[in-house]
Amino acid sequence: MPDYCVSKVALDSGEHIVHRLDVNCPLIPSEDHRRDFAMLTDDDEAMSRAARQFDHVDGCPECMTHRNDHATTQAVDASIAALITVTNM
Repeated sequence: MPDYCVSKVALDSGEHIVHRLDVNCPLIPSEDHRRDFAMLTDDDEAMSRAARQFDHVDGCPECMTHRNDHATTQAVDASIAALITVTNM
């Protein structure tokens, strides 16, 4: 049974992203910025659990691609680009 997490901080689009913790996803938020869900049966249960805590949720474009909305992929890409820009200043 895989473990999951959901980001506490929403993207600019308002979505909180659900991740699998049992894969090596580069987009998993730090422990301070996520809520962990242990021992869930599958991705659908993780999405359901996250949706009970946040109004807008989506699957990560890296580790939950079959649960991801294309618009979220673009929002994640924009957020990463903004972080890279700030880091390189």
